Amino acid sequence: MDHSPHPGGLRLLHDNVNFATGLNHAGGLPEIDDNQCAECHIPQGELPFDASIIGAHTIPTFAPGLPGVVFTLQKVDNGSAGQAPTVTFTLNDASGNAILPSGMNSLNLVMAGPTADYASVVSESALKASGSGGTYMYTFKNSIPATATGTYTVGIEGYRNITLLPGTVTQQVVRDAGHNVVISFSVDGSNLAPHPVEAQTQNCNACHYSSRRTADSATRSSTASSATTPTRPTRLCGPPPRCPRRPSTFRS
Repeated sequence: MDHSPHPGGLRLLHDNVNFATGLNHAGGLPEIDDNQCAECHIPQGELPFDASIIGAHTIPTFAPGLPGVVFTLQKVDNGSAGQAPTVTFTLNDASGNAILPSGMNSLNLVMAGPTADYASVVSESALKASGSGGTYMYTFKNSIPATATGTYTVGIEGYRNITLLPGTVTQQVVRDAGHNVVISFSVDGSNLAPHPVEAQTQNCNACHYSSRRTADSATRSSTASSATTPTRPTRLCGPPPRCPRRPSTFRS
């Protein structure tokens, strides 16, 4: 990819900069033409958000320096109808360092079911989950409906705010979010059954920059070893109603 300044095109691309007065231009300097652009706007600098071509176009969510948030869902205990399930999960940064649940700005566990048609959905904050060393447990305040049957799913979502380049003029607070993961469990001892209609991740990415999942994100069985593991995760929220790639039969 060419990261050099585009000859003759900078004024078209940066319509919020007044090159004659220097308003909104780096350093506030006026520029008569594009001949000197490459002197300051090198292809790549040392920091995100600097004056280089790559730095100036850094997407904050994907900026280098973010520690990352990585979830895994280990198991669901007390997952029968009428019980309040306990979820064991891990919470670490991308380097494997443990993150305390209380250190997150948002951390939620979402329980939904049955997967045949999500009729019951509850979301609870897990900021006060117990545990240590990156492994934690949370017991839902809400119970699985006493009449529930089939397969239910628990998902985890969350983020923490990270300040990049603190104390500099380019300081930014960035939401460092983990990729959602899910785990399915049977509430009545029956075989696990994934949601019958799935949103394809690649379809989501056609409009959204990235909704990719990590290798740990695939739906996993917490009970029945004979259950088939789906090739993509069950979506608890699903794509927005007006998404042109949304299956007409999808309901979340």
